[in-house]
Amino acid sequence: MSISLPPNETGYCPGHPWYYVRGGKVLSLKQIRFEAEQNNYRGYMPDRLDEIDTKPEPKRSHSLRQLREKVREDLKRDVSGYRKQVNRLRRYRDHGALEEAQGCNDVHTAISLKHNHLYNDFAILREIETMLTKQRDLFDL
Repeated sequence: MSISLPPNETGYCPGHPWYYVRGGKVLSLKQIRFEAEQNNYRGYMPDRLDEIDTKPEPKRSHSLRQLREKVREDLKRDVSGYRKQVNRLRRYRDHGALEEAQGCNDVHTAISLKHNHLYNDFAILREIETMLTKQRDLFDL
């Protein structure tokens, strides 16, 4: 699944394997986070977030904090995996594979998937933080 970033000069967004096949630049974690935070994308679990949002306090806040901790753990793992794939792509490109590339290779798919995992993690964390700062109406039932 490709995330909804606009395509660049490669014709693809960084969440698509062909972005890397065509020589697209590897994004930093800050760039991925910025993109995720600028879009209205809520991540891959909007239904779960909506379900948590309907819980009464203090269950709502407790559930959001638990989910935030889980997503932070996922983020740490995904950052590590992304760095590994970035290094793998650099080695692949350093060996002249960019010029030889006739199609999509597993290295391109792996980095695009890790990009998408990070994008989702950052989007969900932004959504959780927004929800935690939202003051519930005293009379919400």
